[in-house]
Order: sequence, then C-alpha cells, then structure tokens
Amino acid sequence: MAGGEGDLARTLLLDFTWQASVLLLLGVIGSFLWIARPSRAHRWLLLVVVACFAAAPLSAIVRAANWGWLGRSGVATLVAPVSAASTLDTAGPDARPLVVIPEAVGIAMDTVRFSLAGLAWPLALVWPSVSALLLARLAVSFIQGRNLVARAERYEDPAIERVLEAATRQLEIKARPELRLSSWITSPMIWCWRRRPIILLPEDVTRRANTVDWHGVFAHELAHLKRRDHLAFLAAELLICILPWNPLAWWARKRLGDLAEQSCDDWAVTCSRNAVGYAESILNLLPQAWPTPAPAALRTTRGLAMRIHAILADRIHEP
Repeated sequence: MAGGEGDLARTLLLDFTWQASVLLLLGVIGSFLWIARPSRAHRWLLLVVVACFAAAPLSAIVRAANWGWLGRSGVATLVAPVSAASTLDTAGPDARPLVVIPEAVGIAMDTVRFSLAGLAWPLALVWPSVSALLLARLAVSFIQGRNLVARAERYEDPAIERVLEAATRQLEIKARPELRLSSWITSPMIWCWRRRPIILLPEDVTRRANTVDWHGVFAHELAHLKRRDHLAFLAAELLICILPWNPLAWWARKRLGDLAEQSCDDWAVTCSRNAVGYAESILNLLPQAWPTPAPAALRTTRGLAMRIHAILADRIHEP
C-alpha cells in the first residue's frame, strides 16, 4: 500500500513538473504576443499559472478513472520497427489497440526515465527544504504587512480625501478605502487583504501634496484592487514555492508584476487624463520593495523607464 501511494506521489510530481513547464513556456510566448496590451498579457499569464495547479490533479483524476491514453491501465506499448502496424489486443474482454512505438522513441523514453531516476534522490532532499524556506518567507511578508498596517495612523486631509472618493467612484469600488500614514514606507501602496482596503501614504506626503497627481496615484492603487492583483501575486508566489528550481516560474512571477504595473498605469492615465503629471509623480517617488503582499505605486526602478516611455508616448490603452 505504501509503495502504491509512493508511486502515485511520484507520478503526480512528475506530471506537475513537466506540465507546469510546458504551460509556463506557452505563457512566455503568449505574454510577448500581447506585449502591446499588458492587461491581456497579464490575464493570459495568470490563466497559465492557475492552470499549472489544476493540470496535475486533473491528470490524476483522468488516470484513476481509466479515461483515454492517460488511464490507469494505460495503452499497451511495444518497441518495434517503424514499419510495423498497429494491431488489436483481443486477449481479454477489455480489448484495446496495441500501439507500436518506433524503436528510437522507445530508447529516448528509457533515457528520460533513467535521467529522472538519477535526479530523484538529490531533488527529494533539496526541493522540500527550499520550498519550506520560500513558504516561510511568504508567511513573514504577510506578517510584516499586517504589522505595517496596524502601526499606520489615520490620515485626514479633506482635499486628498475628495480626490480619493472621485477615483473610487470612477473605478466603481464598492468599499471606500481608508487612508493611513506610515513612516515605514516610501511609496503609496494598498493593502487589499481585508474587507475595507487601506491605502498607505508616506509620512512626508504633506510636503509633496501639491506636486503629486493624486488622482492618478489613487487610480493606480485602486486598479490593483479592482484587478485582484494581490491574488495573482499569491498564485505566483505559491508556484515559486512549489517549483523553486524552475526558471520559468520565477520569470512568470516577475512578468506578472511588471504587467500588473503597466495595466494599472493604463487605469491611472485614463482616469486622471494627465499623463505628464502622473509620470512626474512616479518619478518623484522612491521605490518600495516590501512588504510584497501590498502593491505599491513604485516597487522598483527596474522597468521604470519603460513605464514612463509608454505613458508619455501615448501608448496607453483604455482598460
């Protein structure tokens, strides 16, 4: 019984590994095909990430139900010359085609199995350890984010609150966000992990209130909430935790973040109708690299030039 469960676990893991790699490769290709439409590219890549989690369980269900060529009984195979023809196995009541595989394909399949078997024991030691560390890092980032929100103070400014209300109506956000001030951040950010979202502002916001396009900045942050980018972030992080050795998984996480920022820039410029002012506001911000579960107006300077160029070159699309 234990051996059968071990075989099932190895089969699921192998299915998840190769299926996720194939799907992520398709995600890479699709995101570049829609490079001019960041929202569509993000939607496609997120769909691929979700499919990575669903593919292996679905394969297991199909195999357990003995459906098709993935069935538990499988399709009988025989290594033979290419010219050999398929025959029909009539040895029992469950007659099924006997598929004849070319000898070269059979040798290649044996080579792949041997290679995977040789990698099994080192991966069995290292893989769970790295995944556990990444899960712990993810949990710590959520704790840091909650502590940051708890320490932030309520911020009241009638002028800025009116702008926030206008942006909230434009994006049709039902729950009115709460404004808070924090000395631990350098860029406006939104905490979406509660019923009423919280927009955090840097402590020096009062000195820069007249130089920031608040309508665009608030629209950008609220767009993260409207698009559920915090859930997309969680899906990408979990995929990294499960497949820490797969470069395509790391690339997908980075790409999802970049596409989300570009998509929210589309919302910001569309709502504020002030591309120059919004671009200047982003340039005057300092990057906010943590906590990761809270989308920030400027997380990193990497890719900032591309964002500014897209805003000023009138390459913004209606969300």
